Amino acid sequence: MIRPAKFVDIPRIVELMVEMQAASKYRDISDVDERAAHNLVAHCVQRNGHTTDGGAWVTVVEFRGVVEGFMMGVLGRVYHIGKRLNADDAFLHCTKRAPRSAMTRLFDGYLKWAIDNPRVATIKASWTDALPGASRMSKLYGKKGFVRVGEIWERVATPPVELEMAA
Repeated sequence: MIRPAKFVDIPRIVELMVEMQAASKYRDISDVDERAAHNLVAHCVQRNGHTTDGGAWVTVVEFRGVVEGFMMGVLGRVYHIGKRLNADDAFLHCTKRAPRSAMTRLFDGYLKWAIDNPRVATIKASWTDALPGASRMSKLYGKKGFVRVGEIWERVATPPVELEMAA
């Protein structure tokens, strides 16, 4: 079942974020700050469904009583200064236990939320090489009417070190 995320889902969503990061190419570069993840998810759940700057879309897939995936999108001004908004996908992740259709259904909810908002000028859908197999998302995005608009370039800044982030 796909449904809006609730505050009670936050610990499980954070757990999925930690699992996702552990499977990513970033596992040796940086650990997840679980407090920051919790705060991010809580903020987005609080703003879930809002249609103004800072609004969010957070849904989960629940399978056999357990959250096995989630989608999070956020709204922000075009180029941070525009009068209209961008919808940006922040996270889309499902475990192997989730039904095969879950990822598409989570994405479709995000897409509908963005399309139905007259303030939204553009809708973003992205993937990176952080997780194995993520390039498969290109096919889904193309089927949904998205076109490639650029590239992301990355450089590792420094070797991993333990840092305390300022709160």
